[in-house]
Amino acid sequence: ISTNVNEREEYLIALLNNENIEIDNKESVISQIETKITKLSTIEDSALYTILLENNKLFPSWENLLFDYNNQIIVVGEEGKTESEISESIIGFINLIQNAEELSKVKIPKEVNSINIYGKFWKKLIQKDEIVDQSYDLITKSSPWCYSDLSFDEISDNKIKSLINSNCVNPIIESFISLKEKSDGLNIYLLEKRKSDYIKILDQLTFDSDDLELILKSVILNNSEKSKILNTCSQETIITNSNIKLLSSILITDNSFVVSNNVLNSVLLNNQVPVKERIGLFVKNSSKYDLSFIESFLRNLGGKYNWITDASSKARIPQDQDNWQLLSVLVNKRYISSFSEIDSDFRVNHKRK
Repeated sequence: ISTNVNEREEYLIALLNNENIEIDNKESVISQIETKITKLSTIEDSALYTILLENNKLFPSWENLLFDYNNQIIVVGEEGKTESEISESIIGFINLIQNAEELSKVKIPKEVNSINIYGKFWKKLIQKDEIVDQSYDLITKSSPWCYSDLSFDEISDNKIKSLINSNCVNPIIESFISLKEKSDGLNIYLLEKRKSDYIKILDQLTFDSDDLELILKSVILNNSEKSKILNTCSQETIITNSNIKLLSSILITDNSFVVSNNVLNSVLLNNQVPVKERIGLFVKNSSKYDLSFIESFLRNLGGKYNWITDASSKARIPQDQDNWQLLSVLVNKRYISSFSEIDSDFRVNHKRK
């Protein structure tokens, strides 16, 4: 009857369990009505499970999905071993956002009657890349497990981030390494999310220059944490153009952030770093530098600053606070004798020979 779309559940169950009704007619009933089956286990014919899932006529619960999984038996290997499998119908069912939202409200129990009945099902499910990202973000909230041995090869970076966000990835060395192998940045994403765990084992981790660039750019890690990580890195890892520029920005704003003299010198002599920042850093750290380094620094700044190294010229540089501080340091270091104001410039005066 086309108008009958709200059959009471107990009557619907009786119809679907009636052996005298052909399965095609049962499927027609399922597709027509709006009533949903609360518990899949009340349906005796497993051939109807896929039909119920694909028609979205099943209440979204982990119990129902586990029941379908346990009835999807396949043969594996030459020995005829059997195991359960995640059906395409389950994936399609989860991909309906309203179902994923309902499932996400319930935490899967680690054990039922002291038995882990969901473990294998769940581990297989979260490694299904066919689940759409929005649904995946939702269902991972239901996970009670934190894994050390997940295979990341078959799932997208977005899904891996969902697992990390839901604390499904154990913050250990092996996870850091396997995520690095999967895709640049995922290991640092895990470090950001579980930074308190990883800060404790920094001496056991290895960072490359790409890792360090993401760390220095991070808005999750504070400068103290960045400094601790930096101290574990080799000079070769640190001194790349991109990392030097990022370090300069931190050094100029945070007096408590300390790097080695070699790294600081690399910042000051790197022409990829803005001149204004290099002058600021030089002024802040001027006590460290001798006349030889000062000359190299000025030549490296280039332009009118290079003229300062020529004692025979009357070098002129624009008047501003940074240049005033720079020239003041040069006077104190006795690299120049004095400087004076000429029009809108400072004129550099060298010692007479």
